[in-house]
Amino acid sequence: MAKKIIKDGDKGTKLISVLSKNLDGKMNKARIKFLGFFICALCKVQTVSFQKLASAFESAAQSDSSLRRIQRFMAACNLTGERIEIMNRFIRLFGKDRIDCLTADREFVGEVWIKYLNIC
Repeated sequence: MAKKIIKDGDKGTKLISVLSKNLDGKMNKARIKFLGFFICALCKVQTVSFQKLASAFESAAQSDSSLRRIQRFMAACNLTGERIEIMNRFIRLFGKDRIDCLTADREFVGEVWIKYLNIC
C-alpha cells in the first residue's frame, strides 16, 4: 500500500479536527483552533519563544496578530495550582530536606505561589 504524504497544513487541520471532537463544549472554537496552531508551531520550531511560534502559525493572520493571541492565551493560563501540585508531590515522594534550592524565572509570580513557597 502506498504511503500517504501529509502536508504541514493538513496536520494542523487534522489536529484541530481531533481537538474539536474532544474539547467541544469545554472550550470555544476559536480557542480550539488556536491550540491546534500552537501545538503545530511548537513541533515545527521546537522552542517556546513566542515570536518564533507566532511566525510558524499556519494561519492567514499576520505574525504580530498571532503573537498577541499567544500572549493573551498565556496570560489567561493560571499555572500556580499545577506548580503547587508538583511541589507537593515531590515533597511527598522525597521529603523537603531533598530540596536544596528552587530556581525560578519571570513566570514564577503570583501572590498565591509566593505564599505557598513561604509556608512550604
